[in-house]
Parts: sequence; C-alpha cells; structure tokens
Amino acid sequence: MIMGWKSYSGTTSNLFDFAITLFAVLTSVYVYSPNGYDSTKLIRYSIMARVFRLSRLLGSMQSFNLIYSTMMSILPAAKRVFLMLFCVLYIFSAIGVYFFGGMITRDPDNPMSEKLRGTGFAESAYWSNNFNDMMSGINTLFAFAILGFIPALSDVFVTTTGTKFPRLFFLVFNIVGNIIVNNVVVAFVIDSFLNKLEDNDTKTSTSFDAATVTGTKTSISGQVEARFKRGMQFFSSKQKSAYLRQLSKAKSEEKDGALS
Repeated sequence: MIMGWKSYSGTTSNLFDFAITLFAVLTSVYVYSPNGYDSTKLIRYSIMARVFRLSRLLGSMQSFNLIYSTMMSILPAAKRVFLMLFCVLYIFSAIGVYFFGGMITRDPDNPMSEKLRGTGFAESAYWSNNFNDMMSGINTLFAFAILGFIPALSDVFVTTTGTKFPRLFFLVFNIVGNIIVNNVVVAFVIDSFLNKLEDNDTKTSTSFDAATVTGTKTSISGQVEARFKRGMQFFSSKQKSAYLRQLSKAKSEEKDGALS
C-alpha cells in the first residue's frame, strides 16, 4: 500500500508473495465461515505453500541462478537423451507386462496373493511396483534406474513365477537402463553444466591495453587481463560504460592500424 499497487506489482517476486498471502487468507475465511466445511487441512496446506516464498532467496543467489539457467539451457538439447531413456523404459515395461502382468495383486480370490503373503515385498508395501499395466511397469523400472538393483522387487517375481527368469530380466535392465543409459543422462547434464560454467567465467574476464584504463593514461604498457568476480560490483554503471567505450575505441584503432 505504501509503494502503490503499480510499483508493487512491477516485480514477479512481489506478485508471488501476494498470491501466497491471498491464498492463505481466503482459505482461512472459507474454513471458519459458517458454510458446513470445518476441516483445517486446507489451512495447513496454505501454510505449507508459504514455504515456497523462500524461493525468492534462492533467486537472489548467483550460484542458484547459474543452476537454473543451466537447466533451462540444456532442456532443448536433452530431449534426445531423455527420449532414449523413455524408449528403454517403455520397451522393458512392455516385456515385463507380457511376462509378469497380473502377478502382483492383493485380491484374496487370486491364488497369487497367497504367494505374496509374508514376503519382503508385502511387508515393505511395494504394491505400486508391478507390471500390471504399462505405467506401473515404467514406474517400477524407473525405481530400478534411480535406486539401482532392488532385491525385494526381483525376489517377488521369482516367487510368483517360480523361475529364475525375473532375475535375468532385471539384471539386463540394470545393465542397459541403469549402468549405460542412466549414466549417459547424468554425464550429459554434468557436461552441460560445466560448459555453462565455463562460458559464464569467460564473460567475467577480458583483456585491455594497460596504457589507458577508463580514459586515464597510465605508465604501464602491454595487455592486462581483468577478471570480474561474480556477485560483486567493482565499477559503477558510468565507469563501466566508459570502460566499454574505451575498449571499443582501442580495438577499432588496433584494427585500423593493422589495415594501414
């Protein structure tokens, strides 16, 4: 109110704070008003949403800005890598649905449920990790790709099928999906981040003629490399503009001298 709405709404962070605060106020009014709804879970959810206001602090840190800009810049190039990972998950999921579909169930009328009773799979409540459909199969294989080999999951399919084939299936997927494809994805992300970091470091350094610095004559000769530390400002905007003009002029003179 002191700044005025136009000035306050000029930044995205202020609009984000306003939306979170407004959501918390509206949920409180809705819960405590006489409308038949008195559950306080909605208020707790709105309070939890206020934690996202900490994202403003992350945005003000140079290191997090670098991570965010890197992730946004590598997404277009990462489409082929993630598509390869999806294809591997899809193919192995289709194979898993064909061989293991319907074997994980809690239906008491299904004889398979008796085989699962007392297993580590049932005790750990891994029921969502199955091959009863394609999406469940992809979810199961994605857990393998992220966490590595999970004995409880492979053992339950050995129990239900009565063969050792599930161990071979998960072993092959662990080699192809985890050791090869997953490491390719991780290596691609790390390589892209390091390239972005190198580009960012290059932008923070330059070389200039030491005889003239921001329009001031010096007794120094030769080329000097200046490195500007990220997150710190050594020059005012006017000094920076003067430096850039002087640098452009020096390069033009050097080019003209080479042509003559």
